[in-house]
Amino acid sequence: IDFGTSNIDKEFSFTHTAIVIKSYTDFIVVVPTTSCKDGRLETKPKDEQDDTLVITSSDFSDVHSDSYILIYQIRSVSNRIQKKIGTIKGTPLLHRIDCKIVEIFAPSCYKES
Repeated sequence: IDFGTSNIDKEFSFTHTAIVIKSYTDFIVVVPTTSCKDGRLETKPKDEQDDTLVITSSDFSDVHSDSYILIYQIRSVSNRIQKKIGTIKGTPLLHRIDCKIVEIFAPSCYKES
């Protein structure tokens, strides 16, 4: 996904892999990912750390390097898809992402199992 370059302050920018959460006629809702780098997550505020998941090549074979799934950066985009690299439909990874989204954005509905 091309997240653009004219974003404000610390909004997500540039081209990154993203996970499509929902497709609509004119746009899609995505969660961006970014490569794991030593110390990167640890320098983020605690709330951002708490709302970040890690994806590895063992989770999803199309991922070339371990990456952070930035749940707190969820957003809708239109006409920004560069290419499709695969699907995580029906996987434990998608289930983890779905549960984290509910935990963050609908805490009154969240029940940890």
